[in-house]
Amino acid sequence: MTAALAQARHLDRIGDIDDTRQLASVLTRAVIAEQDRGDLAATALLAGELLAVLSDIADDGDEDMAIGVNASVADVSPRVLSIARYFGSKRRELTRD
Repeated sequence: MTAALAQARHLDRIGDIDDTRQLASVLTRAVIAEQDRGDLAATALLAGELLAVLSDIADDGDEDMAIGVNASVADVSPRVLSIARYFGSKRRELTRD
């Protein structure tokens, strides 16, 4: 899973929206794996990153994703939202470079 995440993150940085969607897919699988392991800290971290990635997909014009992101924000903890904001700001910094 670590290698898949590293590769997906790299491709997301240099690729297009399809690479961002692939990152979202890998992150989803990673969140589920960490939930199954019972690692709450890793689950929150990955879920926050996933929410930031999904938000970027929504911002790219995916209306269905925007609806999903807005709906899910009400269901996640403040900690995950804080992590998502952090990852969102870091993702925006990377796109400006």
